Amino acid sequence: MVKTRHALLFGAAAAVLTAVAARCTDPGDSCDVPDPMICGDDRCVDLLNDPENCYQCGLSCTPGTCQSGFCVCGGRTCGRGDVCCGGDCAGLQTDRNNCGRCGIVCPSGVACTAGVCSGEACPGGCSGGTTCCGVSCVDMQTDRNNCGRCGNVCDTGEICESGTCLVSACAPPCTLPERCCGETCIDVTSDTANCGYCGNDCLDGDPPRADSCVQDPTTERIHCSCHGSADRCRTEQLCCETGCKTVASDRDNCGACGVVCDPLVTNACQGGECVCGDTGGPCAAGSACCPDGEGVRHCVDISDDILNCGGCGNACDPLYTDSCTAGACTCGTSPQCRRGPGLCMGDPGLAERCCSGTCTHVDEANCTACGVPCDTAAGQICESVSPGVPPCTFRCTP
Repeated sequence: MVKTRHALLFGAAAAVLTAVAARCTDPGDSCDVPDPMICGDDRCVDLLNDPENCYQCGLSCTPGTCQSGFCVCGGRTCGRGDVCCGGDCAGLQTDRNNCGRCGIVCPSGVACTAGVCSGEACPGGCSGGTTCCGVSCVDMQTDRNNCGRCGNVCDTGEICESGTCLVSACAPPCTLPERCCGETCIDVTSDTANCGYCGNDCLDGDPPRADSCVQDPTTERIHCSCHGSADRCRTEQLCCETGCKTVASDRDNCGACGVVCDPLVTNACQGGECVCGDTGGPCAAGSACCPDGEGVRHCVDISDDILNCGGCGNACDPLYTDSCTAGACTCGTSPQCRRGPGLCMGDPGLAERCCSGTCTHVDEANCTACGVPCDTAAGQICESVSPGVPPCTFRCTP
């Protein structure tokens, strides 16, 4: 049993938080504990095991216990200086839900700094797997000062690996930016199999949702990236040559990277398949995906559709044609009738219109329409109403 006798020293000596010898009020007193300390009303306590003075005077682990100077809450050993709040470990210096003491919750947007609710908590919020501790975003997978939870500081010689303080297995110890993964030092700022921390594989998907491991030059955050993206692609996306793409609806990456929906036979990517409106899959050969009068897309046979002859929107002019044959506007079995600004000038006989499947000259016998003659007995002639300006229109004069 250790028996020590010392005069009680106030001031500097009283500020010492750990002790290997007792400090008692009276030289006749003695402390019979392994690691004694005088706390509060001159009471001799064991800082390694006293639940009301664990590691330092006044640090209470209640309702937990104190083991080797660490609070144990619900079977879990807390970090140095943490206490038990609601059966779980809490760092009263930085925990926004237990700021200064258990149950003190800082208002939304306000940080817990040195046990006091003050300052803005992580302006703009945290992203990419980081967590707001105090006023900073940290990666609790690798941060030695916030390992696994805010305020959990790893001991000297330990590293923070996947949110747990560990003694490095690498000899000699790794130097930043390397980390000890297994028994090998790995540069976690660029290694796709160990990005930011050991085991964080950027290529673990099938297909993978990232293609590289990068470090943000501004925030220094290390993360998986797809061609420079801020993080690996979302679950519904794939990492394509042009970045993260939602292949269920992307027309240039429909169902898979690089699968482009043909605009001639489709107009959308739905559920990872190229489709044409309500018709379904891509239009068959000889058809195109064309809009109707209300803008709704349908598959249309452009080889014989007079409104979409040879292509969407290519309507045959009823003045010069009456059908669409093999994707070309025709009048009967002949090509479409002659048309053009020059045919509207001078002798109407140069112009033609399609009459009953035959290209017919515009003249006194077919002036204003097919089979509508001028009264030649009364001296009428057929002439152009708008010379040089299509569409050609004609009238009988005088």
